[in-house]
Amino acid sequence: MTDINSQSNVLHDNLAQWIRQNGGKVHPNLSLHTPESHVGDKTSRYTHRGIFVSSGPITKGEVLISLPPRLALDGSGMPVEYTTDQPMNASPWLRCLASLVQVWYQQQMKDDDNDCKCNGTSSRDTATTPSSKHNFYKPYLDSLPKSYDSLLNWSAREIQSFLVGTTLGTVALQEQVVCNSSSSKTDDGSDVDSKVDDQMERNLHKRFEATVVPYLSYLRGTAGFFSLDVIVATKGDTTCSTTIDNIPDAKRKKESTTFSVTSDDIPDAKRQKMKDSSEITNKELDDIVDLFPLFRQGCMCISTRAFHMQSQTDIKSNEVSTPGNDYQGPYLLPYIDLLNHAPRLSSKHVTTLRRDADGSFLMVAERDIAVGEEVCHSYDSGDGVDAANSATDDEEDDELNETPSCSLTSAQLLQTFGFVDGSVAARLSRHFQTEEEKGQESSLSGSSITPAIIAKKDICLSCREVAKSTYPNAVCKFMEEAGLMEEGWEHWEVPTQAEDSEDVTSARWKVLDSLPDEIVVSFDRPLSEELITICCLNFLPDDAVGELFGDSDDSGSKNVMLDDEVLDDYFLGKLVLHAITKAVKEKMGTYKGCSKDIDSGHSKCLSTLESFYNEDRGSNDVGPFSWGVNHVADAQVVAKLVSTNEAAAHGELLQKFAYGTIVSLEERASLLKLKKAALNRLVQLDES
Repeated sequence: MTDINSQSNVLHDNLAQWIRQNGGKVHPNLSLHTPESHVGDKTSRYTHRGIFVSSGPITKGEVLISLPPRLALDGSGMPVEYTTDQPMNASPWLRCLASLVQVWYQQQMKDDDNDCKCNGTSSRDTATTPSSKHNFYKPYLDSLPKSYDSLLNWSAREIQSFLVGTTLGTVALQEQVVCNSSSSKTDDGSDVDSKVDDQMERNLHKRFEATVVPYLSYLRGTAGFFSLDVIVATKGDTTCSTTIDNIPDAKRKKESTTFSVTSDDIPDAKRQKMKDSSEITNKELDDIVDLFPLFRQGCMCISTRAFHMQSQTDIKSNEVSTPGNDYQGPYLLPYIDLLNHAPRLSSKHVTTLRRDADGSFLMVAERDIAVGEEVCHSYDSGDGVDAANSATDDEEDDELNETPSCSLTSAQLLQTFGFVDGSVAARLSRHFQTEEEKGQESSLSGSSITPAIIAKKDICLSCREVAKSTYPNAVCKFMEEAGLMEEGWEHWEVPTQAEDSEDVTSARWKVLDSLPDEIVVSFDRPLSEELITICCLNFLPDDAVGELFGDSDDSGSKNVMLDDEVLDDYFLGKLVLHAITKAVKEKMGTYKGCSKDIDSGHSKCLSTLESFYNEDRGSNDVGPFSWGVNHVADAQVVAKLVSTNEAAAHGELLQKFAYGTIVSLEERASLLKLKKAALNRLVQLDES
């Protein structure tokens, strides 16, 4: 324990000293703690890696960290314009990635006179000169984790099980292979999972080849970056915490053989243009392609640790914008990226990342911080909320506060940073209980609730099923019996044409085709104009469609969106709202996951999860169990997992279950808000 604690102290002290030596500030009362450094201490509050106040309290207003802009690792100094077969512009993300990979490789260079000469420095000043980045950034590189909580590290089976039905899960698996019935398959489906995992990795290779290799090839040809000889010369050097040598042998072998990509895999014409534009050889191009393992690691590093901030131009309004000084991120910020996340309205939030007038990255204590407290800030860019005045002193107040304290949704947090704020589960659980069990209006606000997405084709399918059912005739009959026709209301014969027989020249089809293929259902605004318009187009008669949206001439249809006022028409409103509730029901059925789909090697985790579900439903059932069916039960189980720390205590699987289920619950909350809005409008129609 002493050795591990000592290693953490050395790592922290080296990083803090490096920042101070280069004009920055790190408060002397801060220190880095990890669970490993307190093994055996059952009362330890250090259950995760983070920065804590250790040697004395910190007073409100004291500077915690001030990082000069030159210490940030970013893409501001990388070329924006480059040439492959045509002039290109590198995105800020690509420039930051190239800078990180370059530094990782330079970190592995031998510190000899030849290397120093290549950087234009002498061996005496390599430790303090930014141009000699292989030594200059060593304290920061040593502080980076060896692995990252990222969706890139989720297996296909974990995504399919824990993010089933969600938009994020669909995106993560959008390039999965379709395995037909003739494929070999084990009893637990592992062969299929392997094929999906392999295809996901291959597609990552393709993106690397298409987007990254041309830019790195340009840098290699124009500036001598990324020579593989550098790696061979220092093989086995483990001074850098994230290098090829730190990648597990099995994973590295898989990436270098199973998914081996060389310059020969790049089409001849494209390869020749890349060589001509950057003046590199086939061998040098192969060297660039061999960077894939660090590209993958770099993607996770930037995704989970980088920040977007004001540019130098934003800070100095009189400064002329240039490709370099208008850079707004990503920034990798040494020491600052050791701080963990806490929502801005949480009592755990103590500081906010800002830029000072000189461009420095500044963090100031926004309240008094006691010894033993963790220093946390919000990874959200925020909306200007004064955290110093809004933070509470009582942690219990956090649980009662339903106001969003972070504008990032759980899906955005998981996709970007690899984690989800577990306290959301308790808020969702209270929301569902308030809305459904107590029949009261929940105070939950939805700006940070993950929206759901319903495909346009699924909405149209629900509309057609309603049109072909007995429902329209039942509504017509009721209108006639209730005397609504005498009051001026109308009904009509509803179109029931099949999708493949629609007239593509009609105004109806043109407008439907122009609308988004995916309709966003947000918690705050579930009944959108796009959704209403799609449904109305499926039910309105031809003459009404022509009048509202225009004729089918060469000029096309009018750009018209229908709002909820059209739902005041009794017949149309009934059909549209009924179709919406049907579409919601179908979408809600896509979130179901089952324990039998999880690898049997996780039996202990599954047993823990099963006990929570059985406790919730008062059962002692043994065998496969499901989630994603009962949102109230799911929310209660995840809230218990988080509050009792069971998710973290039982390893990655339960943690991933909690993360995925929270994303699923947020989407389902948005869908249920839409269903409630539709049902309320149906009641209003009958009452009016």
